[in-house]
Amino acid sequence: MCMVPCISTELILIFVVQVDYIVPVITEKYLNAICGRSTVSESSMLCTDTHYQYIKYIYDLMATYYIKNGCINDKIRCVIPDDLVHLTRRQVMARPLFQVWVRASEVEQLSQRMLGSRF
Repeated sequence: MCMVPCISTELILIFVVQVDYIVPVITEKYLNAICGRSTVSESSMLCTDTHYQYIKYIYDLMATYYIKNGCINDKIRCVIPDDLVHLTRRQVMARPLFQVWVRASEVEQLSQRMLGSRF
């Protein structure tokens, strides 16, 4: 049984395969969604809100890509809001998918590097 609507997951899969980069914005709620951790007030929302299910699904696709790509992260570039850089000290941020990240104030430079590497 599909946790999120199957047509939507098929489209997400197509887009994940076609794009050069995936750029998740790392926030407390994002990390909670992919780790399955939540506060009591968020727990029912995480189970029923398709937004969180999409986040988890895309994360799973990123992890699958990473493994199939020989554990080389050439596609995922994380952005962390400047005021949330302290989140990089969390255990989950040690995962290989999160090793390449920039502050939100550095997004312009990141986009220039990403464009330069593809053209």
